[in-house]
Amino acid sequence: MDYGFGSGFIDTTGFSIFDFWSAVGIDEASLANNVSIFPNPASDFLEVNINRQNGNVVKMEIVNALGEIVFSSEEAGQATFARRIDCSMLATGIYFLKVEAGNETVTRKFTKI
Repeated sequence: MDYGFGSGFIDTTGFSIFDFWSAVGIDEASLANNVSIFPNPASDFLEVNINRQNGNVVKMEIVNALGEIVFSSEEAGQATFARRIDCSMLATGIYFLKVEAGNETVTRKFTKI
């Protein structure tokens, strides 16, 4: 038999307890929802757009599949931030763009062709 308990339920059969107290959601204003990269796959350049900065410094790194940093940049952030990164020097393969602004970090995967 299940008894309602607040917004959770307790299963009294002894097999399991379900706890629905915590709400899961997406913060629309988070950095993860405001970073876009294109084109993907990239050949000559990678465009990075960030729509919300709150004036934070923006740190970016491109890391290859071996974990080596092949590009890094640190710039003052604005409300909207756009940066075109020259990818022509990168070898063909999979890369990860790491973006840090304030206390948030986002990683995006892209392919260099």
